[in-house]
Amino acid sequence: MSHKIIDWKLALEFARGDEKAALKMVELLIQYIHDEYEPTLKKTFKSKGFKALSTIAHKIAGSSRYCGAMHLSDIASKLEDAVLDNSTELIDKYYKDLLGEMQKIPQVYQNIKAKL
Repeated sequence: MSHKIIDWKLALEFARGDEKAALKMVELLIQYIHDEYEPTLKKTFKSKGFKALSTIAHKIAGSSRYCGAMHLSDIASKLEDAVLDNSTELIDKYYKDLLGEMQKIPQVYQNIKAKL
């Protein structure tokens, strides 16, 4: 299945057409991924801190949505649901999917920025 990593039109819509604001929102998402989301995900997954894993997944789902990163948001929501359902197999799958999708955001951001 093909998907957009960042839906730039949607990001612009959330930023009310302001390209600088939309870029800043994606920059902040990248910063949060690097500084908070990824380290917290790894730590909580390793320690089986599923309540915290659910909380961080919820944060990722919300913040990525406002940047047009809908697939990232959807994976984070699925991880949150898997935690709430106590589905160990799905937790493992969506955790790995989420880490992989987060790694794509910086390059896509650079590509978008270069085209503006």
